[in-house]
Amino acid sequence: MNKRRVILAIPRDFHRFNDLWTEEAVKKAVELEIEVNFIDKTPKTKKEWADVLTGYEVLISSWCTPVLDAEVLADNSTLRLAAHAAGSVADLAGALPRNDIRISSANELMSTAVAEWCTAMSWTGLSNMLKYSNFGGRTPMNWNKQSKDFRYIRNSKIGIWGYGSISANYIKRLLPFEPASIMVNSRHGSFQDKIVKNASLEEIFSTADLIVLLAALTDENIGRINKDYLKLMRPGAVLMNPGRGRLVDEKDLLEALPNGKFTFISDTFHREPLPDNDLLQSFPNVILTPHCAGSNTSCYVPVMLEEASRFFDGTPLRYEVDLSRIATMTKNSLNSAGKSS
Repeated sequence: MNKRRVILAIPRDFHRFNDLWTEEAVKKAVELEIEVNFIDKTPKTKKEWADVLTGYEVLISSWCTPVLDAEVLADNSTLRLAAHAAGSVADLAGALPRNDIRISSANELMSTAVAEWCTAMSWTGLSNMLKYSNFGGRTPMNWNKQSKDFRYIRNSKIGIWGYGSISANYIKRLLPFEPASIMVNSRHGSFQDKIVKNASLEEIFSTADLIVLLAALTDENIGRINKDYLKLMRPGAVLMNPGRGRLVDEKDLLEALPNGKFTFISDTFHREPLPDNDLLQSFPNVILTPHCAGSNTSCYVPVMLEEASRFFDGTPLRYEVDLSRIATMTKNSLNSAGKSS
């Protein structure tokens, strides 16, 4: 019997199955000599999930995998590792019934991709690209590049709400550009550096040239960025939301955008896909991307297969999650934006 055996807890009828179980994943399973077992149809009840997951030491999970609670793991004494390929770890492991189950996540790969998006959009926003560039023939080019509106990351003040792997990767990319300061508001990071420092949200919103929302979507963070914070923003500032749409109070945002005081850049929304006639798409000071900042899903399962291989070999896991932090992580169940991505 093959002891290097995992259950892919991503049913074949899940709408993003082919995005996750790719040719790269097939090759990786063969290379690592791991037998991957599949679920054809999504179980309808927790009891059915419990039945299909029983007997495995390792499962590879994703958005569609249910919370690993006492019902889902009923009579399951074998599970030792849940390797989460995509989705919120808080949604998967927020109610683990046993403390001998380890959790790993491909979140670090997603974090790197989102950090790259943040870096690109930081320059786009700070340079006021909307004011001088031609996008698809829809706007005239402005050749007055000496405008006082043109700024660089260098010497800009950047504020970040939330500190996790995305923020860490983003800060690492920002530092070579020599920003004036990077202000971080988070419970999980303590900074005393000359450039990177801790700051209150009030300080960030009132002094930063660029504000980036990377906080976890928790009950207390829903709609926290409201009119009071938006009013604090400096004229010409940039507000960027690659975190979750619901971190911002949508009503207050839509009321603030018409005055043109700040540029808003977002990859996440209250509703996804965002309707073509959504009011957010009508403002000239807005840049939107279709929740694509972390779209490198083809490598998520292969990386978790490598993690499974490390588990079977008894070597240290590379992407293990500190379970003590799960309560503060994003909960996709709070996101009413529609389809997961």
